[in-house]
Amino acid sequence: MVQPSPDSRQAVTRRIVARTVAWAAGAALLAIAAAWLFGARAGAERWVTATAAALVILAIALLAAYRARRGLAAMERMRGLQAQIAIYRVGDVLARAESDEELVRCALDAVASGSGLGHWAMYLREPLAGALHLFATRGLPPEASRELEPDAIGRTAQSPASRAAWQGEAVVSSERTGASPAPEYSFPSQTPGLGPAPTVVSVPLIDGTETVAVLQCFLPGERAVEAHDLALIRWMATQVSVGLKRIRMERRDQMLAHFTMGTGEILMGLDLAGAVTYANAAAERALGASSGGLTGRPLEAVAVFGAGEGPFALAGASEGGREFSGEVWFLRGDLTRFPAEVRISPTYDRHGNLSALVLVGHDVTERREREAELTSRTQELGLLNEQLQRAVTDLEEARRAQSEFVANTSHELRTPLNAVIGFATLIEQANYESDEEARDFALRIRRSAEHLLGLLNDILDLAKVEAGRFQLSMTLADLRDPIREALEAVAPLAAGRGLRLDPDLPDDPLHARFDPVRVRQVVMNLLGNALKYTDKGNVRVCAWRDDATGESRIQVVDTGLGISKEGQRRLFAKFGRVDLTLAGRRAGTGLGLAISKALIQGMGGSITVESDGVGRGTRATVVFPAPSAEPVPE
Repeated sequence: MVQPSPDSRQAVTRRIVARTVAWAAGAALLAIAAAWLFGARAGAERWVTATAAALVILAIALLAAYRARRGLAAMERMRGLQAQIAIYRVGDVLARAESDEELVRCALDAVASGSGLGHWAMYLREPLAGALHLFATRGLPPEASRELEPDAIGRTAQSPASRAAWQGEAVVSSERTGASPAPEYSFPSQTPGLGPAPTVVSVPLIDGTETVAVLQCFLPGERAVEAHDLALIRWMATQVSVGLKRIRMERRDQMLAHFTMGTGEILMGLDLAGAVTYANAAAERALGASSGGLTGRPLEAVAVFGAGEGPFALAGASEGGREFSGEVWFLRGDLTRFPAEVRISPTYDRHGNLSALVLVGHDVTERREREAELTSRTQELGLLNEQLQRAVTDLEEARRAQSEFVANTSHELRTPLNAVIGFATLIEQANYESDEEARDFALRIRRSAEHLLGLLNDILDLAKVEAGRFQLSMTLADLRDPIREALEAVAPLAAGRGLRLDPDLPDDPLHARFDPVRVRQVVMNLLGNALKYTDKGNVRVCAWRDDATGESRIQVVDTGLGISKEGQRRLFAKFGRVDLTLAGRRAGTGLGLAISKALIQGMGGSITVESDGVGRGTRATVVFPAPSAEPVPE
């Protein structure tokens, strides 16, 4: 169908008016001339005939004008029909477009074909920055793009497109109006069918309250913009706006559909009753369901919520915009379950009413396992750190004790050695007054040597214990025998200190499995410590059998200086001394209790030392298992 040219209506109107005026004027002149001619020659009767002929001619002219008006009305109806066809054609073209570029190109072609106007430009607005940019043109030369690039949208905008976007309504820019002058473009002069000083019509494409694009039309400067032109351009702009919105919504829907199908997130749609209306493939895989197997099932049949939580409570509360966010347990088809972090959000219809719920979640099993492993490793590291700290503390304590041991041992070694050397020198030089004094010197030398031998034996015993080469000669014997031997050995020391030894031994044999020599050594060590740290009072030694367990026990109790709680924790440490102030005036290396503990444990027994505090004495207890029990080497 051939479309009318842009100025067809004005041209037709001018031709009809000119033709009607010409016919009427000609008919009138012809009637006057005929009336004058015939009236002058033939008298009044011919004047009447001429007048009648003139009236007939005038009637013919009026009939021609009427037919011309009918033709103009028919042309207007045809023009309206063509506009409607053009609108439908634009809508059909835009419905088939699949991208912004294709839509705009097809839209401009369809708009030009439907309106008969051939010069167009389309501006799109950037979603983020909000600035307009020229997207496409039709019927304009390439150099027009540089001049048509719009400035910033605002009150002071100069380009018609930016002003239309700012005002949110159509802007007609023309030099003839003066109200909104058009910019001085140079390209219209070189554009066929346009000419200089064109009229620019800019129509914004509005989505809601925001301008998303601007459709711009260029008309020749001599052509006035009529109301139906502006209405048609606005309608075309509306169609383009709808098309752009459709494409962008389809693109968004495609992206959402692609994300829904390809994501590993669990995605479910729920109705207000809590039933599953949709589940993506990830949800079906995670829950071990077949395709479509979750649809229609209650959410609470596949998910365990905490008390007071879940989609039903949410549906009643979501009218205020609340959402559920937290962890739930999903139930698989094989009755196993896994933890998931979910978010349930309400959705609303166009009227703002709550219509459905959407659940998005993901399996957090691996995260929980990593957190549990991290917690376990943290605890292990904490325990290891505590052990290292204890080891450092023990090492520092061992170093301190070793330093004390070196100092004490040096003192213990030098004292008897000085005595041996001094008395030996006196004997060598015969510097004594009698044989009795010489024998006394020799006795002192022997006692000093025995003391040195004891020190060396302690050191050697400790070395054997640490090397694991300590040998025990276990036998079933009477515990009273090594106790009596130890009492006899320390009796002179007790007498010399003015202390009383109080043995309390049973009348019947006290059989146990032990090494007699080593038990005598342990008892002597306990008695020696008791006598060493007791200034007055007595030292009591008792032995008995525990009827309940069959164990044999030896206990040494003194009324001496006692031990503090802190000191009791260091009693059995190697080289350990309870009190440095006491160590300065009480002989000893600090090895006796450590060796005694190793000996007793090697015989399957145990040893403890207790005190109620400083100044309240000490209790040392040795326990041997029942005779029938086999010793358990340490």
